[in-house]
Amino acid sequence: MKAFNLQEHSEIQKKQKGQEQQLKDEQKRKQIIERQLLGKEQEQEASKYQPDSLKADINSGNSLQNLNHAEEDIQQYDQAQKFNPENFEELANEGLTLCNLNRFEEAIQFYNKVLTINPNYCSALNNTGLALYKLNRFEEAINFYDKALNVNPKDYIALNNKGLALSEINRVEEAIQFYDQALNINPNVCEILSNKGFALFKLIRFEEAIKLYDLVLNINPNDCEVIVNKGLALSEINRVEEAIQCYDKALNINPNYCGALNKKGYALCKLNRFEEAIQFYDQAIKINPTYCRALNSKGLALSEINRDEEAIQLYDQILSINPKNCEALNNKGLALYQLNRVEEAIQLYDEILNINPNDFEVIINKGLALFKMNQFQKAIQLYDQALNINPNDCEVIINKGLALCQLNRFEEAIQICNKALSINPNNKEALTIKFIIQDMITKQQ
Repeated sequence: MKAFNLQEHSEIQKKQKGQEQQLKDEQKRKQIIERQLLGKEQEQEASKYQPDSLKADINSGNSLQNLNHAEEDIQQYDQAQKFNPENFEELANEGLTLCNLNRFEEAIQFYNKVLTINPNYCSALNNTGLALYKLNRFEEAINFYDKALNVNPKDYIALNNKGLALSEINRVEEAIQFYDQALNINPNVCEILSNKGFALFKLIRFEEAIKLYDLVLNINPNDCEVIVNKGLALSEINRVEEAIQCYDKALNINPNYCGALNKKGYALCKLNRFEEAIQFYDQAIKINPTYCRALNSKGLALSEINRDEEAIQLYDQILSINPKNCEALNNKGLALYQLNRVEEAIQLYDEILNINPNDFEVIINKGLALFKMNQFQKAIQLYDQALNINPNDCEVIINKGLALCQLNRFEEAIQICNKALSINPNNKEALTIKFIIQDMITKQQ
């Protein structure tokens, strides 16, 4: 996903004519284009390895064309402030420079100074929102985007950025409404089209997402991120060979694009071509040894071919980088479970639940581990907790039924199977378990 950053709001009204002109306009508008795939680490990878035309960048105008001069720019602005402490444009420029250095808290302080002088300065309102967004303070970011929109309701940049923040707090339907408003004002902004596509992806509306990605690629056929995201959507609707073609296209443009290497590995795993997938994960890891996504993915592929000990080593490598990486903790737990080291697995699941008590998948995994240790009542409690989050998950319902069977609570187990069948009358597992339970009850009588 991409967020925009503007210094002079009036400059964004120019029409975009073709991709080259669009890129020129983006420079004039001094945008931040924040590139995200499906996670924070992928965002970093996209920024690091995409071609220059695709990199996440803060273009802050005349004095900030080169990131290498950012610290020098701050010193120059500080000197300027001594002579004119109320020049809010220079204050805003310094805020942009600090954003460029990922010093978002300091940037916010400068924007606050700007807004003290001019509370309706849209660029500062929008950029404050962006800085808060980068700090994961999404509700506060939305508040500043709303202020910008109160000043100019047709500010499609603020509309887009508010959509991004709403998407981050899982208000995805609302996010799409703001993307639509922005596109009604300017229908050919690739970043907004792509953001809407990503939101549709999150809502499992993959066909619609693909149509949006195709619109972007008609404007810019070499947008690697969009090509990869289209591949992801194709993969989700089991058009895996087409997805691989997308990843290959992205890699033809940029052979070092770790996100594409990782996603091609994922697609190969879906085709049960695990050894080939591992080769692509290795390529990504060679380019970036701390690329946690690829390390995780390689671990999963190794587990699929019963190399769980090697997988655990990879998860430990991730946890040495980030001890609170929940994905690695969960995957390590799964590998330990496969090796019958169930108590160790439960300890890892507990670590995750201390961070996120409502992690649905981890709650289920802990329930399965407790079941394996014959702690059926505790397992049922975990399944109930999961069903409070998602009452219609048939797999969890059936797992609860199996645990009830182990406690000889057959009538309750049948009721549970009936619940699963009310959701999906053709659920073969529920039908089989119900038949077995009824047969057992008949024999007992």
